[in-house]
This record gives sequence, structure tokens and C-alpha cells, in this order.
Amino acid sequence: RQYLEARAMHLASSPRQREADTGARMLSFAYASLTLQEKQIQFLDDMVKRVANRVTLMEKGLGLVLDGQGGSEPQIEDGRELPLAHGLIQALRLIIEFDHTSNKDSNSGRMNEHISNDVFEQMALTCCRSIEVSLKVVADVKEGETIDGLNSEISTEKKDRPGQAPLNVNTGAIGANGMFSSVKASDKEEERKRFAMQRVIVGSWLLTKEACAALATTISVRTFQAPLSLVERTGSLLISTLTSLKHQGAAFAAHKALQKIATSCANSSYDTITMQMPSTWAQRLLHEISSTEKVRDSTLRRSTGYGLGFLSIMRSEPPASVAPRTLCPFILANVVKIALPPKGDMELFMKRFDFHTASPFSYPDFLGSASSGELYTSDANYESRSRVHALNVLRLIILDAPLAAEVSKFVGDSIMASILGYNDSSWAVRNSSTMVFAAAMVRVVDADKNANRKDVTSGNAITANELFRTYPVLSPFLISVMREGVDDMKNSSASHEGATSLRFIHPPLYPILLLLSRLQPVSSGTEEVTGPFVDIVLESLHHQHHKVRVVASRALANICSGATDHASSRSNLISSCVKILGLKGSNWNAVHGALLAIKALLESSSDPESHLTENNDLRSILYWYASWCNESCECPPPCVAVALETLDDAAHRGRVADMSSQLTEQCDEASWAVISRLEAIATYRDSLNLVGQARLGAVASRVACNCSFKRSVQTLNLAKLSRLFQNDIIDVRLEAVKAFKKPIYHEIDNLLNDQSTPKDTRIDALIQLSQTLLSALSLETQRFSNGYVSYSGGDLPHPPSVRRISRCLLECAYAYKSLAKDRHDKVGFADMIPVEECWEICLKMMNMLEGSDREEGQPDFDTDTSVSGNAVELMGFCICTLLLNNDTAHGGGNHEIVRKTGIFVKAVVRLNDPLSSWRLRHSAALAIETSQLIHWVAPNAISQNGQELSKAQLELYVTTLEFLQDDDPDVRLVAGRILGNLNGASVNPGSTRTLTSVPLLSFEQAYKYAQERFVGSTFTNILLSSVQKNICDLEENLEVFVEETRHSEDTSKSSEQLLNLSTDRKIFEEEDANPFEESLLVSHLVAYTMAHQPSSSLSLGLAAENERHLLLLQQGLIRQCHAVMELVYKRMLSRTHLVHDVTRSNKIFPSIHSLLVICIAILARGGEDTAGLQELAVQIVDEVSCLQEKSSSSRVATLMHPSIMESIVVLANAKPNDKTTLERLVGCCFLLPRLASSLESYNIVRKYDHTI
Repeated sequence: RQYLEARAMHLASSPRQREADTGARMLSFAYASLTLQEKQIQFLDDMVKRVANRVTLMEKGLGLVLDGQGGSEPQIEDGRELPLAHGLIQALRLIIEFDHTSNKDSNSGRMNEHISNDVFEQMALTCCRSIEVSLKVVADVKEGETIDGLNSEISTEKKDRPGQAPLNVNTGAIGANGMFSSVKASDKEEERKRFAMQRVIVGSWLLTKEACAALATTISVRTFQAPLSLVERTGSLLISTLTSLKHQGAAFAAHKALQKIATSCANSSYDTITMQMPSTWAQRLLHEISSTEKVRDSTLRRSTGYGLGFLSIMRSEPPASVAPRTLCPFILANVVKIALPPKGDMELFMKRFDFHTASPFSYPDFLGSASSGELYTSDANYESRSRVHALNVLRLIILDAPLAAEVSKFVGDSIMASILGYNDSSWAVRNSSTMVFAAAMVRVVDADKNANRKDVTSGNAITANELFRTYPVLSPFLISVMREGVDDMKNSSASHEGATSLRFIHPPLYPILLLLSRLQPVSSGTEEVTGPFVDIVLESLHHQHHKVRVVASRALANICSGATDHASSRSNLISSCVKILGLKGSNWNAVHGALLAIKALLESSSDPESHLTENNDLRSILYWYASWCNESCECPPPCVAVALETLDDAAHRGRVADMSSQLTEQCDEASWAVISRLEAIATYRDSLNLVGQARLGAVASRVACNCSFKRSVQTLNLAKLSRLFQNDIIDVRLEAVKAFKKPIYHEIDNLLNDQSTPKDTRIDALIQLSQTLLSALSLETQRFSNGYVSYSGGDLPHPPSVRRISRCLLECAYAYKSLAKDRHDKVGFADMIPVEECWEICLKMMNMLEGSDREEGQPDFDTDTSVSGNAVELMGFCICTLLLNNDTAHGGGNHEIVRKTGIFVKAVVRLNDPLSSWRLRHSAALAIETSQLIHWVAPNAISQNGQELSKAQLELYVTTLEFLQDDDPDVRLVAGRILGNLNGASVNPGSTRTLTSVPLLSFEQAYKYAQERFVGSTFTNILLSSVQKNICDLEENLEVFVEETRHSEDTSKSSEQLLNLSTDRKIFEEEDANPFEESLLVSHLVAYTMAHQPSSSLSLGLAAENERHLLLLQQGLIRQCHAVMELVYKRMLSRTHLVHDVTRSNKIFPSIHSLLVICIAILARGGEDTAGLQELAVQIVDEVSCLQEKSSSSRVATLMHPSIMESIVVLANAKPNDKTTLERLVGCCFLLPRLASSLESYNIVRKYDHTI
């Protein structure tokens, strides 16, 4: 128990959060394991004293660090030895929570009754003091400012803090410390300073976080009647913490603590004054954001500290079912009041919009007596920062789901406050107003956060009738503001004012139109509600700003009254827009707005064809604009783009086949007419620069592709597609490729499943489409190498286009592989993909991002993207075709095949990077499968080319084994599929076999095949090198573990000496890039494979260099194992406690066990023990046997991990070429259950019997 507590204290003092959490839990378990209540009380008393002492040490340490030991400059290096207290404070919290839950579960009703109030009060005071200490580092206080609520107020002035740690050290970006720590330091001094700074910062903000949580837990204990002064101090301190912290994570911890304490104040056991403390804290927060003397810029973005403080207090108020809620409405009303303009501006606003009531807002009813009848902030007391804080707080409250019922009363006021903020001269006010408006939109109007991406209203949006019935003043307010905006637009246009005039832009107009566009479409009977908006929205369609016209068109589609006979019906509005289009002399903004409105009205209609049929002028005028005014280019490109999209949407949603076909033909004709005009204009690129030309090219290209896919793949017009894919206009080319790729998967599936069409016809269609795609891909990748320059300045290939074209080509190739299996098994993909041309394209795809000159045939692998993945997949098809068409007379493969195979293998190995995207590794695995290189058997394997190909096969096989342990399941699936087809050297390349989904069985099958297929020292070297790579950090990890456990092995040390001051490890350690990988499993499989290889495979027909390398590897592993076992033996003799056992460390156990089983395999195959490893193993086994005779079996079992001991026993008795040794080796490989279970008898090692 003493060792356990010492180890827990050491871990709890760690700057690494996970270790500190572990130590805290171990201490709480130590407390929970005590059966006598007296011992629990004594343990808790000792813990409280330890924490208090540790906080004192930390405070003194910070003083020495930041005061520079009396000097003028801080001595940051001293922070490397700063004592940390956050883990111990967490342990206190866990102990209190354990008592609370355990007593509650036992139904004793005596939760924490055995703990005295003095202990609780001491804990609370210690937590308060901890927060004060941490704030000296992590608080943000400007020169001359102070923090309220502290026992001794913190100030930035030196004269106010003699002997105390100074405030406002430069903590840097706390969230970036992990990334910063990965950057190598230039020298040791910089590295020490960096570590010290990280320890100071991380230790301080973790102390804030844990102290807040422990403080809340202590104060809220039901059996603890906290004094009023303590409650008042804790609340004030937490508010100061919230408003001054630099770290958002710690701020949320303070927020939760304040909420918990405020909730506990509602307990009936408290007096009236204590129960009123949340109201007092709310008054303080309101004063801090409204007082011109107290208001300050927020430390965190969006006034997060103030907002979290208000949320804590508002959430703590009992629900309305218990008692009427008065605090939440009071806070909201005052926040809305502060969020409004000053009194003078509000009076002008009321007069300008002719509001006769005293106030259009509802918040004055909830202000309370403290407002003194003032509805608005006086001009003298107005401060823009206060308004910004109020708006940010309002946004946070609106988004808070638990307060939805209380917030609903103030949403109308919030929307009006945000609209008024759009006209403010301060950017900060306008910005915060936008955030409030967005929050109201998400919470009340339309909960779909991604609605703007789809440009449609979600089914959960509120209706206009419900919105304006709930907030009746909102409708006239919005109409008045919109009318002012439209009038400003007319006046500005009449006076020819500049387009950038603030009055002309009129910021509130756009958000109001956006609100209307997000409402549910109007149903029958609600025309009276939305009718007043129709005329204003129609006038907004003429606005000079494009975005205003777009959102006005969507709003018009929402507030139109469907198919009714009302003036705002869809048909009447369409007719009005058609009249605008037919008027001569209409400005182009009005024409564009009318076209947008028609598009939105038809898209929102369930039957757009009926409107095109009933309104004869509509269809003809849309086609006139869509064909760019019959190719005369009489209108701006944006008008043409909208008309094209309108016809295309109607054609694809058509219910009547004839009508849909006619519209499709019109769209096809119009889109190609536009593309032809754009191509002609491109020749005059120096003199023409039309606004909207790029988007028009993209729309026309997309519509042309959509019209193509109205038919099947077999009937595609490949000439037109080729013209689009190879177009000199980059916008046409880019959008065509994008539009073609979207439906390609669905169309290919339809082609494969189309049994009504002959197979040869479908195959021919795939071949022709692939040739078109390959030509487009070739031209795109040559744009840089040929110095090609298009009119748009596209002198480089466009990587997304290359990626999309190559992906479409790959989908066609995979479909061909499935559809033309008979052809594929004979000649590969020769009918579909010209190998040489495709290979050159792949090299260009891998080189084009860098653009530098390289030796021919040597691709660049420094920049891996999805383009590289597609290139490697295409390489796989090329390799497969080359191998299947290889002339056997060349002795197992000609030189060109060997060269291409080497490049392919290099590319695959490069993509096998756990830090890269899973898509790249998936592409590499698919490339291995497609190439069939692993399956291929060279006709003349002993020739030089045959040996090179065999070496490439081995590299790909090892890479596939690594893919089988990939973190991504799709990569593992492909790797398992590859290995599942390997049953021997005569595997048919074209065969497919169902593979089990269990990776472990796939592993065992793969290694079993490997020991039969790949014989020789080359394969053995690769296997041993993989094990050596996995255990390369063993010695370093051992040193770190021994150094760290050295402090807690001496139980006589006090808690002040267990400070965890090790600097050998980083605070932010690197995460495992592939957590799915199990290195020990690889070691077990390697040991099994080596032990069961034929005896001749290690000696016959081997090159001398490979033999020497193998011998050096074996000797190095045996020496390494001997050095490690010596350390383990010494620690075993010193009777190390269980928690300090090196063999039970999660970082060390896999490496030690790997070394042992590999050394057993080496000795079992006749390897030489040059380091006396077996002799040392015998000593360990003898020592354990003696201890077993003298002590109980349980005491012996704690000396070493059982699996390690088991392996040492087998190692001590290992014999070369001995069947029993091999069986016992398999028994040690506990991660191979299928192999181990095949043994007939195995019951020898786990009893530590050394006489076997």
C-alpha cells in the first residue's frame, strides 16, 4: 500500500494530464479501499494537508521563477522544477464524489457525514488559494487593473505585490504548445526554457481547471453548511476567473463550477441572504459590462467569460414548475437594454419609423425596479464596448438549449436589436449584431445550420404566421426598415450616388430578406401576414448588389401564396417578372433579379412544367436569354447563366416525358450556343472582360454534361465530351469534369447491371469512354510540360481536374475488369489503356505539383495527394498488362518491365505513411491488388531480371502485411483480400476468393504462405529488421521508467519530495500515428515464421552479404536482449514492488516480449548465443524457483509479468532444431490463438518450472 500511494503521489504531480489523472484515481482507490472510517478520515486529513503544502510550494516556486530570485528579469529556467498541485486536488474531488455516490448507493442517507465541516472549509479555502495562485499566470490583466474577489487583490504594479509572483507573464498560445514542442530547439538552453515555460503554463491552467471543479464539489456537498463569507468569496472569485482567463478550457471549468455553486445556493437549508447570492453575482456581471469605469475588452473571443458567467447563474435558477422564474427574465431584459443604441438614437429611430407606442420592445416589463424607469441607456453612460459585450452575451444565451423557454420571450427583441446594430458606425457592434442575428436564425427561424449551402428551406423552419403572431411588433418593424432600405436604393439610383455609399448599401436589408427566405413557404390563408412584404421584396429584386437580388428571389418564393388567386400567387408573380423581362429599356439589374425570381418560383413549385405550358411567353423568353439572346450576346452573362439553370432544372424535374425531352433539347442547344460564343470571345481576351463570364462558362458546361447524362453511357456523345474536357477555357473544362464525375459511379453501376444490352456493346462503350478520358488526362497533364498557356492564365494543370478525370478513368477500368474478365485474364487492360501513354501520364501526375525538372522515369514522392493515389492505381493497371503480355523469352521479364516495376514499388511504399490520408494508403493497396505482381511467377526466376522482380514482390508483400494492420478498415479489407488469394506459389492471378473478416486469421495465413514462398536470408533480414524497428526505443524507455520510478520506490520520502520533476520526457508527447497496429503481434508472427522455416532456407543459395547481415542482426538482438534481461534481473533481486515492475509497463512489455520470442526463434534455428543469454535466463529461473520455495506463490507472481517469465523459462531450455522448443515457442506467442491451440499438450511454463 505504501508503494502504491508513493507511486500515485508521483504520478499525480506530473505535468502530463493523463498521468496526473491516473495518479488521482489511484489515490482515490487507496481511500476507497480503507474499510475503517477512522482510517478514511485520517487519510483525507493527510491529503488536505498535502494539497495545502503543495500549493504553498507551487506559489513559492512561481515567485522564484517570475521574480527572478530578486533580479529584474524572470528566471524561466527555474520552472523546470516547479511543484504541481492539480493532480492532488483532483484526488480530493474524487474522494468527495466517491463518498457521495457510495453512501447514496447504500441508501444510508449519510453522504459525507463522517467528514467534518472544518475539513470541507479547509478544502474550499485551499481550492480558492489554488485559483489565486494560478491566476497569477493564466489571468489577463492590463497595466493598473486589478482582479476582484481575491483574498489579496492581484495588481500589475510592482509596488502592490512585494514578494509575490508578478502577473501577466507571456504565456504564449497555450493551445499551440503541443505543436510548438514538436519543433526542435536550436540548443539545450532553449530546450530547457521551452520545457520550463510549458510546465509553468500547463501546470497553472490545469490547476485552475481542477481547483474550480474541486471547489464546486466541496461547496455543494449537502452535509456542509458553507458560511456566507465563503460562498460569497467563491462566487466572486469564479466570476473574476471567468472574466480574466486566457484559456477557454479553464473558463468552461470555472463556468461549470459557478453553476454548481449557484444551484446549491437554492438549497432550503441556507439562509435568505445566501439564497440571494446568484442575484448578487448577476448584478455584478451586469455592472461590469455596463459601467463605463469597469468595462474592459474581453480576454476571450466573443466575450466568452461574461457569457459563461451569465449562463451559470441563469441555469441555476429552479424551474418554473417549482417557483416563478424572475432572475432569468431580469438578466435577459437588462442585457437587451445594453445591446440597444443609446437613448438619443432610439428616440430618432422611433420618430423616423413612426412608432407611437412608448417602446416596440417587450423587455421593459422585466427590468425590475432597479431600472428607475429608464428604457434605454443614456447617452452619457453609453459605451460601445458595453454594447458589444451585451450582444455577444445575448448570442450565447440564445444558443443555449436549456434556456430555450426563457429566451423565447426575448427573441423578437434580440432580432430588432441586431437589425439596429447593422447601421452602427462601429465595426465591432456590426459584427456582434450579425452573430446575434445568426443565433436567432438558427435557434428560432431555421435550425438547419447548413441551409445556405442547399439554398432551400428545411422542414423544421418556422412559418411566417407563427413568427409574426408570436412577436407581433416584429412585422411592422421589419417592413419599416425594409421600406427605408428600398427608398434609399431608389434615391441613390436617382441621384447617381456611388455604389459603395453606406446609405446605398443599407446593411439591414440583406439580413431581413435572408430571414424571409428561411421561413416555411406560405400556406393558404396566411396571405395577410406576408402580403405587406411582397411589394418591398419585388422592389428589392432591382437592387444593385448581386447578393441582395439572390436572397430577395428566395424570399419571394417563400412568401408567395402558391396556386391561389391572390395577388401574391406564384403565377401572378411569374407574370410580373415576365413583364419586366419584356420591357425595353429595363436596367440589367432588374432583368437579372426577375430571372432569379422566376428560377426560385419554379424551383419551389411541385409542377414547373405547368407554368411553362400555361405561360407561352415564359418558355420562349427563357430560351431567348439562355441562348445568349440567340447568340447575339445582347445581355450580361449572369442573366444567361440564370436562364440556363432555370431551363435545366425544369427539364430534370419534368413529369411529362415529351415536355422534359423538349426542354432537354433546348438546354443542350442553348448551352452549346453559349460555349461557342465563349470560345469565340476567348480569341479577343485582351479587349473583352465580361463580368460573369467565368460563371457562365461553368454553368453552360455543367448543363451540357447534365443533358448528356439524361441518356445512358452507351449513347454518350463522346465528341462533345471531348470538346468539353479539352476546352481551352479553364472554367468550361473544370466544370465539365466536375459535373461528369458526380454521376459516374451511378452510371457505371447501371452499365454493369444492364442485362438488356449485349456485353460486347457495353465493353466497347467503356473502351471508347476510357480513350476519351485518357486523351483529356493526357492534355491536362501536358499543359505545363508543353508550356501551354490558355487565355485565362492557366499555364499549369489543374490538380482537381486531373484527380477527377483520373478517377473517372479508374472507375471505367474497374468496370472493364469486372465486365470483361475473359479478356482481362489474357491481356490485362491492353484493349482499354495504352500502357506506354498511360505510364507517362502517371509520371507527370506525380511530378506536376512541384514542376521542377527531374531525371526521366524518376517521379517525385515529396508531395503526396489524391492525384498521387490515382496515379499509383493507374500504374497498377499498367504493370498488370505488362506482366500478362510479357515475352517469356526475355528470361523472366525484360529490363523495361523491371524498371517500371521498381518505380511502381517505390511509389507504393511511399504512400504507406500512417500520417498521410487513408485514401492514399487505400489507393496503394488497390494498386498492389490490381497489378497482380505478388501473384506472378517469373518463368526464369534465377535470371537477374527475375531476381529483381522477386525482390519487388517481396517488398510489396511486406507492405501488404503492414496494410493489414492499418488504422483504416477499408485499407485492411483490400490487404486481406490480396493475402486471402495466396494459398501457394501456383495461385491463379484471376481467381477471387472470399476472405474472412478477421485480420488475425489473415495474418497467420499470410505468414504461413510467406515461409513457403519467400525463402532465404533476404526475407529473414526483412523480418528481423521489422522487429528491430519496433523495439528501437526500448533502452530509452527503460531509462525513463527507471528514473521516474526511482523517486517513489523509497517509501520514506514525504509528499514534498515526490514532485515528478523529470525533464527527460516532453510534456506533450507524440501520439501513435497508427493505434490499430500491434507490434507484438508482428513479433510473434516473425518468431513463428523463422522457427518453422525449412532448415535449408537459412543457409542454401544465399549471397555472402545477406548472410553477414543476417548474422549481425541476430547477434545484435541477442546482445540487446542480454542487456535488458540484466536490468530486469537486478530489479527482481531488489524485490521491486508491483507498481514499479518494469515488465508491466505498457511501453516496455511489448518490446521485451518481442526480444525474448525472437531470441528463442534464433536459438531454435541454430543461432549462436555469443552473449551468454541462456546462462542469464537460467539464473533468473533458478532465482524464481528458490523464491517460490520460500515464499507464497502470490508473492512470486508479483516479481515479473507472467508472460515474460514464461518466455524466460523457454529461453533457458531452448535447443537447436528441437521440436519441444518449437512447441513451447508457439505457446509463448499468446497473440496467435489458432497456432497455439493446435498444440496437443502445453502446460509447463506458467508454473515457473525450470526443470523442463
